[in-house]
Amino acid sequence: MAEKVYLDEETKKQLMGLAPFSAEVTFEFTPSTYEKRGVKSDFRPVFSLRVFTKAEQDSVIAALNDDVNTGKKLFEITRKVVMGWRNVLDIGSLEMIEFKGDKSGCDENLFGRISQVDRSEIFAHLSFVSGLRKVETLGLGS
Repeated sequence: MAEKVYLDEETKKQLMGLAPFSAEVTFEFTPSTYEKRGVKSDFRPVFSLRVFTKAEQDSVIAALNDDVNTGKKLFEITRKVVMGWRNVLDIGSLEMIEFKGDKSGCDENLFGRISQVDRSEIFAHLSFVSGLRKVETLGLGS
């Protein structure tokens, strides 16, 4: 059995995107927009994600190099790695949105309700953690 090590959060952040990351393990992610806007932590969504597999990384690169339906392809790839969430609020109804999905990711219609801002941040973070080149070099930079 492989030796397990303890990493403090700072070291773990430093190694993200450099060291391999098992696609069977999930991690939590909150889009930075909520902190930047000063949203209370109780209302900051926390997404449970897994990294892109090698096949999904290849699909991301192929989608970015294809001018046809790129957004739809990236939506589908990203949806599949969202394994859960909490604190996702529907601001219209003032109700928390319950996650629905399975081992193949988030329900498609439900994922479509998540803001484009959040989906973009999730995609960018997943690209980084999965070891893909910088998002800017993939054509997604602003």
